[in-house]
Amino acid sequence: MMENELKKALHENRPLPPSGFEERSDRQLKRLTAKEEKPMKRLSTGALVFVLLLILTMAAAVAEGLFPWTRGLEDCLQVTDEIKDAYKEDELFDEPQLSVTQNGVTVTLDQCIVDTHVAYIAFRVQGYVPELGKQPDFDGIAVDLADAEDKGTSGWGSSFFNGLVTGPDGRGMYPDGRIPEDFGKLPYANENGDLLYVISMHASAEAFSYVGKTIHVTLKDLGVYANKWGDVDVAVEGTWEFEWTMKGTDKRLELTDLHLSIGENGSVLTAVRLSPIHVRLEMNVPRHPEADPDEFDLYAPYFRGVVLKDGTEYDLISDGGVEGYLEETSEAYRAMSALSRVIEPDQVAALLFTDLPSENRVEVKLP
Repeated sequence: MMENELKKALHENRPLPPSGFEERSDRQLKRLTAKEEKPMKRLSTGALVFVLLLILTMAAAVAEGLFPWTRGLEDCLQVTDEIKDAYKEDELFDEPQLSVTQNGVTVTLDQCIVDTHVAYIAFRVQGYVPELGKQPDFDGIAVDLADAEDKGTSGWGSSFFNGLVTGPDGRGMYPDGRIPEDFGKLPYANENGDLLYVISMHASAEAFSYVGKTIHVTLKDLGVYANKWGDVDVAVEGTWEFEWTMKGTDKRLELTDLHLSIGENGSVLTAVRLSPIHVRLEMNVPRHPEADPDEFDLYAPYFRGVVLKDGTEYDLISDGGVEGYLEETSEAYRAMSALSRVIEPDQVAALLFTDLPSENRVEVKLP
């Protein structure tokens, strides 16, 4: 999900923010610098006894970093058993299991994880496996909410899941903790030959909610990237269309009337909204004449993670959103971000920020 963020921008339709609420580039693009190591090898399949072949193949796959995901979107968002138990009475997790087959490729609407302002939608793709190291994509993607009034408030991005999640040190790793041998040759397919296509949606309007919205998704022609401009070499032609009503939860933690200092720049946190997969922050951020908005060089601290009450840290989990001053002359500042993992809001004890311009990591304890 992380190496694909530049690609996501090619497909992304950003939401229309409130007046003066400037959209910012996702500064988390800097968080991963992949170090290339040994290239991975392809698995060979000889004429061996089936049981022996299975054992050897699985052993080689684990050693070389294949089989990067098994639980689909739940691997992508690092969902734990404790998280599933915490939301078993809610409808945060939904598995529509709607399938369409075209030219030998079956695309299944596998799972949705949805709250009021963020939605993650995962499609399982079967019948096509790209060459190792080649990044798959659909040549055409359309994501539309049924209600025309909602279309201006919702933005989206999309990519095939490459198996990488954010590790404790901010480095890309597989969900089971393994580090890929070669970040340039990531296996998008799992052991069953399935691919996982993830659409992430986010909204900026305060009164908006994805819960209960009817959505239509069209995926067209499947292949791999041909060049850095995002052109796709189509391997399988077809159109896979889906329409359904999203479930979800409005469970969240709201803290208002705060006055919590962030770093050394004079910024103050005044309100927090935490939900399972997004955060919304209200701040007062002093303006600095030397800051150049055209270069996204504002002095506002940016959200990076949370600290739980048991001391667990989830750092670098911002997964894109919008932020900026609410008006041209005020210091009122709002930041909204999707989260790259599911959390329990009532278990959060502190927020993590990067203070600017010092770039120091700052922990802000919540009351």
